[in-house]
Amino acid sequence: MKKVFSYIIAAGLAVLGVVSCAKKEMVIFDPASGTAPVLTSYTMDDDGVYAEYTPGSFKMGFNEKVAPVHSLALLKAGDKVLSKTLVSKAAEGKLTVTRTELCKALMTLGFAENDKVNISLAVRASLQDQAKDNGLNGYIDSENTVDIQDYEIWLPTGDPYARYTEPSPWSLVGSFNGWGSDPDVAMLTNGALHLAKAVTLAAGDEVKFRKDNSWDVNFGYAEGVTSYTLGEDIDLSQGGANIKIVEDGVYDFILDADGAKAKIIQSVALQEDPYAAYTEVSPWSVIGSFNSWGGDEEMVTNGTLHVAKNITLAAGDEFKLRKDANWDVNFGYADGVETYTLGEAFAAKQGGANIKILEDGAYDIILDPEAATIKIIKTQAVTIDPYAAYTEVSTWSVIGSFNSWADDVEMVTNGTLHVAKAVPFNAGDEWKFRKDADWKENFGYADGVESYTLGEEFAMKQDGGNIKIAEDGVYDLILDPANGTGKIIKSIAVDAGDTPAPKPKPKSISLVGTLDAEGAWNTDHDLTNTSGDTWVVKNVTLTADDEFKLRADHDWGTAWGGPEANEKSTIDPENPYDVYAPTLGTAFNTGDKNIRVGVAGAYNITFTYGDTPTILIEEYKEFPDHVYMTGADFGNWFGDLTGVVELTPVLHNPAWGANAEGQFWTVRYFKAGSGFKFNSAPSWDGNDFNSLETNDGFTVSDGNCFVPSDGFYMVHIDFKRSILHIEPAKVRIVGDCTGLGTDSWNVEMVEAATNNVFVADGTTLKVTLPAGGNLRMYAASAISTSDPWTREFNIYDGKIVYRGTGGDLDNVPALAEQVVTLDFNAGTGSITGEGQAPAYKDVISVPGNWSEWTADAPKLGGDTKGLYKGVLAMYGDAIEFKFIHDGSWIGGTAGDGLTYTLGANDNMTIAAGTYFWTVDLVNNTASAVAVNKVGLMGTFNGWADDKEVFLTEQADHTYTGSVTLAADDSLKVRLNSNWDLALGGALDALSGVGGDIKVATAGTYQVKLDFNARTLTLIPANN
Repeated sequence: MKKVFSYIIAAGLAVLGVVSCAKKEMVIFDPASGTAPVLTSYTMDDDGVYAEYTPGSFKMGFNEKVAPVHSLALLKAGDKVLSKTLVSKAAEGKLTVTRTELCKALMTLGFAENDKVNISLAVRASLQDQAKDNGLNGYIDSENTVDIQDYEIWLPTGDPYARYTEPSPWSLVGSFNGWGSDPDVAMLTNGALHLAKAVTLAAGDEVKFRKDNSWDVNFGYAEGVTSYTLGEDIDLSQGGANIKIVEDGVYDFILDADGAKAKIIQSVALQEDPYAAYTEVSPWSVIGSFNSWGGDEEMVTNGTLHVAKNITLAAGDEFKLRKDANWDVNFGYADGVETYTLGEAFAAKQGGANIKILEDGAYDIILDPEAATIKIIKTQAVTIDPYAAYTEVSTWSVIGSFNSWADDVEMVTNGTLHVAKAVPFNAGDEWKFRKDADWKENFGYADGVESYTLGEEFAMKQDGGNIKIAEDGVYDLILDPANGTGKIIKSIAVDAGDTPAPKPKPKSISLVGTLDAEGAWNTDHDLTNTSGDTWVVKNVTLTADDEFKLRADHDWGTAWGGPEANEKSTIDPENPYDVYAPTLGTAFNTGDKNIRVGVAGAYNITFTYGDTPTILIEEYKEFPDHVYMTGADFGNWFGDLTGVVELTPVLHNPAWGANAEGQFWTVRYFKAGSGFKFNSAPSWDGNDFNSLETNDGFTVSDGNCFVPSDGFYMVHIDFKRSILHIEPAKVRIVGDCTGLGTDSWNVEMVEAATNNVFVADGTTLKVTLPAGGNLRMYAASAISTSDPWTREFNIYDGKIVYRGTGGDLDNVPALAEQVVTLDFNAGTGSITGEGQAPAYKDVISVPGNWSEWTADAPKLGGDTKGLYKGVLAMYGDAIEFKFIHDGSWIGGTAGDGLTYTLGANDNMTIAAGTYFWTVDLVNNTASAVAVNKVGLMGTFNGWADDKEVFLTEQADHTYTGSVTLAADDSLKVRLNSNWDLALGGALDALSGVGGDIKVATAGTYQVKLDFNARTLTLIPANN
């Protein structure tokens, strides 16, 4: 036995979880611990080498439950010593290596086709899959070997008997030829085996093999053999018994005279192509009643004769032959010829009579134009399937505009190549190969490849360009994924004739109707072919009465209208005929009714051609409502809608100073080599695009967009200006958290700052907040026409939420030195870290439509801990208001009574009146109490409830009165006789959190209280 020592790592034996520094020993494959396989016998023929064996086994202390893999290994070829495992088929103790596998292995070693070489093969037992064997893993070879002298290297062709070229001394004799009364059936030889082809025999016929037409050497059944099985070896012996045929049939007989064996099979010789020499397309063709005297049947020629193969005709069908699909040169019956005999040539002449078929059948029609003769025979066309070896369903498939980029066409494989058989195409159809019905792996044209030549390989690449079909036809598409090549051929699949050539597609689609005052129903408005079978016309102006249809090629021969009558025409009230009124936005199948939308306006009309054409009518919009981005990394080319990116509209509201009509944006992490494109719908509806009139920041290759390098990019589309702009993303903080104070919304200052910009950290963006407050974020853009808040977003419950066309986003409080992290591709974000507690100002403003929408609006005093109290006289119509703290605007939502939850950016509302306000910015709450009494309390009246001095409300909602004070008296303003509602502090800065007010000078004073100015004015009475 051959002893081969290799190391095999014992996968799965190490127990993970305990970390140790102990040295681990590698498991050694020891052939001495195994039993070698035994080669018991072998045979060979033109198809391959066959070895019978008893299996080997292993007892290595590992993988003992794994069955050994057996294969044939090439040990020697000429003077080359080898150890090459061959891909072998193992079944029931027998190994098979095909001629193709063995010859290709020898050719990779430097031998050429037709070389003869001595080879040695052994049966190999291994624990390694033979298809993955690298020659380094442990194995045991059989000691005895298959030794073949002068093995001739040649690759099989489509003819299984191509090597049987020499006359054999052997022949077949039997009762079918009177045991030699008639000539024996001659045999051919390939030098080793002997062949009798296509012998027609009846059940009960008996045969034998004999040499040199003599009985001196003859073979029949060996002793004990009484019958045969088709395709299996039969043991023979000299002078043996006659071999009796089991059933009627046409058979091939293969004799191994040296091995005294034979084999009987159903004849494949009948499948040899009698028209193999007919390799050129002929200018002649067949036309007749069977094809409505149109769509000529192609003929092929060997240079002299011309044949139309396997045409199915019915009794009574008539036909003629013509040249160049033109009647200038055509052949029919010659004068005096009125019928034909199968297999016999008959005279034909230019312009002769139609030839009438006598009975149903499949026929070959053969023309000799020089001799002016025609022959009709029962078809002898080849039925061999050129793809017979393609037995497995492939993981690859074909998809394209011909199937609306859906419902992939299945492919089959022989293990190396993959073929889609008999695919009908129209000129202009585009398609690609893809794997697992998914866009992660797909092939299109390689860079620089823009077209193909039938029958020739072309280079392809991952995410390559669409392959466009040059002309109508039925094609086989062949893929070699390992080498990145494709090939297109006219279909040779056995069933290709059953696949009708695609119906020629319209060259144009147009809208015709009453919308033209002059030339009504005669003026074509052409649709644009946007992709495959999709045709679109945009911004068609229709009146309420207008009716229309669509038609092909400016001709009424093919036209489409509505499917049914559901309305009446309004064009002529005297004659209200039936029309179809569509539902806008819903595609409908076509019919023959005029279409009337019924509402005056501008519309887009989309027509989808196919077996079941549809029409879609939608209101015209200058700009799309939605924009989607897809690609290999963004929804897998619309294969996974959850990954498709819907761009966010830039807020457009001129009343707010936001002029961004028709603009959309997104920020994403892109890979440089990963293509993407855009569409107004999350599907391939023919409206996809990769550029506009002005484009910058990206390139276009094979119809897809690409960024120059990996990283975060801002995509900004402006349809109004027709700009597609991509730039490295600059995502910024704006507002409170910039720390810029009153300049926190000054765009120049914000975009000049450097500490408010998010920085890439892998596939996320991060920033440490310079200051605390209400967190606001936006994406900057070099083509922006609007303020940052029109491209704003924020984080809620760990998700990124975009403002889009909505109102202000709810407040998100954040602290200085907290870290904000954004993952745009995942749509998530976070605010982490303890940060610094905020510093509260001593006042907040209360702007609104009752005062001014500015920070100069009336104010409430605070305790610098986030609590603010005071009184405001708020009058006007439909009062709306917000709070401003340190430049930050704070909105809220109303709760029960006069309570509010702060944080939303919505305006708050309240009925007109005077209110005592309590605002808690720590807990984000606010509440109001309506004021109905205003009084003064203090040391001047002993703080006694029954001595409260009440003030009188004036028309301007100020309060007046008088009070007598002693020197250094203290006082406060009390509301509703409730000490929870009181103002103190200073005479010129009243506050609900202020202390007692001291008056230094004694006297009687006229009092004026102005809540909105936060002042209590004391005027001496004698002034």
